[in-house]
Amino acid sequence: MNFGEEQLKLTPGEQLVLDKTNMHLEREHVNTQNYMLWMQNKLYFNRTPIQEVTRRLERVYNYTIQLDSSFVFNNFLSGTHDNRSLEAVLESIRLATGIKYRKENNSYILYK
Repeated sequence: MNFGEEQLKLTPGEQLVLDKTNMHLEREHVNTQNYMLWMQNKLYFNRTPIQEVTRRLERVYNYTIQLDSSFVFNNFLSGTHDNRSLEAVLESIRLATGIKYRKENNSYILYK
């Protein structure tokens, strides 16, 4: 990769991250299995905070997913899901964490 004068060569298992505040490139090691699961249309979480899980689900399914602000959510999610449908993923989350969901118009609300 060529970024101005700076050049970096990545090896398998590495990714390049751009810090937009100072335009600095940084090399990071990654678990390539996680990226392979994405290519197989599967979701992977490893002690992922529920807030990050909902952000990922919003991107994948193009729905707004909100956490009901009257509840405290300190849940972490680990596991792989076959990504069949948003409802199937939300049902798996409910079974694993007890977090319930309801659909309102074009969004989902998660609550306890």
